Amino acid sequence: MAIVNGIMGQENQFIRRDAIVETLGEMYPDMQVVIEGAGDWKRDKALQLVETWLQSGTEIDAILCLNDDMAMGAQLAVEQAGKSGDIIICGVNGDPDGINAVRDGKIAATVFQNPDRQAEEALEAALQYIHGEKPESKIMIPFELVTADNIDDYVQYSQK
Repeated sequence: MAIVNGIMGQENQFIRRDAIVETLGEMYPDMQVVIEGAGDWKRDKALQLVETWLQSGTEIDAILCLNDDMAMGAQLAVEQAGKSGDIIICGVNGDPDGINAVRDGKIAATVFQNPDRQAEEALEAALQYIHGEKPESKIMIPFELVTADNIDDYVQYSQK
């Protein structure tokens, strides 16, 4: 597996990367990260990075991109190299481009972060604080894996 990271040095990038690698390692103990680099959360940077990897001859079965915009760049690089059926691409965020790409079969999956629930929980915590209550110190909204199997549940989020 190859990983297209965000901006190196950002805490959220490290947390996201480490959590994903740990989870995948539990699911697929033989999985190895063979190469990774920074795509800076940008489509064009990911495109250039993945083009370089593919030209180097590095054997890659899957590319994990830490956001959907970079997944779109990776997908384009893979497509232009004629390897669309050979390399699995996954993104994170569940943004409209990612959801549409899953629907269209361009990427295998994205991870939906449910902005509606995030906003609801943030508002609830703010209201608790305003009313003198102590909100939970850590609010976790479970991520949701979006694949071809459940894409119909997420098409509503595919509009920009």
